[in-house]
Amino acid sequence: MNFVKSLLLIAILNVGFTASAQDLVKYVNTLQGTWSTAQLSYGATYPTVALPYGEHFFSAQTGKNGDGRKYQYQLDKIRGFQQVHQCSPWMGDYATYSLMPVEGKLVVTEDARATTFKHTNELAGPDYYAVKFDNGISGEITPAERGAYMRFKFTGNGDAYLVFDGGNGKADITILPNERKLIGWVNNGFWFPGKFKAFFVIEFNQPFVSYGTCADKGKTIKANQT
Repeated sequence: MNFVKSLLLIAILNVGFTASAQDLVKYVNTLQGTWSTAQLSYGATYPTVALPYGEHFFSAQTGKNGDGRKYQYQLDKIRGFQQVHQCSPWMGDYATYSLMPVEGKLVVTEDARATTFKHTNELAGPDYYAVKFDNGISGEITPAERGAYMRFKFTGNGDAYLVFDGGNGKADITILPNERKLIGWVNNGFWFPGKFKAFFVIEFNQPFVSYGTCADKGKTIKANQT
């Protein structure tokens, strides 16, 4: 009898180990809880892409820089793909920046570059986020330990740009076209005394055809400025 019980116990343990090895990430929908307003919240979350205990998180951004509700399901435009650290909409975010693909005419301000999309063309999980905009451009994010990998696909119907936005605070950026890199820092936040500074290195797998900077909230664009 004891031998039979031992066999049964081993069989149960084996089943348990097999179940624990299943991929449970596929059951996570990070869009849940994103339909929120200041008057009524259904979770006040945003579709974070991150590794467990990762140093930085990343999310699609429907709200403006500094808006605690950075992603609201009921909105139909994305302004950028943002590095985030926000723990709640009431605290706001800090040390953030974003990237946004633009094609054809170069536009850089938050409102001008905001692009419409449909949730049927969106996939949101903790390990992968993807969206295809109504204009045919697509963006993807998957996390790394201290950053993320992003991929943008353009339609080929015009010049392709990637707009870097350093947020509402101070920022410093250096463009290194020969190395296919952007390096610098951002220092922003609303409720945080002294704010927080985040340093970044962004590396591309494609050469820069042209580059530049903008000032005066996007009113002045200077080509070939690093």
